[in-house]
Amino acid sequence: MRSAQFKQYLCAVSVIAVAFAATLASAQNFPSKPVRIVVPYPAGGPIDMTTRPLAQKLTEAMGNPVVVDNRGGANGMIGLELAARAPADGYTVVLVANSITVNPSLFSKVPITSSRTLSAHAKCRSELHA
Repeated sequence: MRSAQFKQYLCAVSVIAVAFAATLASAQNFPSKPVRIVVPYPAGGPIDMTTRPLAQKLTEAMGNPVVVDNRGGANGMIGLELAARAPADGYTVVLVANSITVNPSLFSKVPITSSRTLSAHAKCRSELHA
């Protein structure tokens, strides 16, 4: 159990570091508005259950609201598209599962390919399936 909590803590630190990196390019104080974490899956799933405690810890650490925005559908493509079209200002983060990597082979038209449009910044969770 300690290992899972430590990994979640490391993920929170990584997300904060990414958010603060955006601050270096601007003169304003970060965060000056709520940070949004897009979860491209329905509420109550494993990614959502990882994200909500993370958002709570980030809110406490930054003293600014961190909002979880569930946008499920099309194996994550709806939420991915929303995150990819958001301004690159550090206020929108997306947490995804590795299932998004199969989208190009499952669907004939994929609006967002994660490897070309998005960049990975932190690994928040890992599971062993037997």
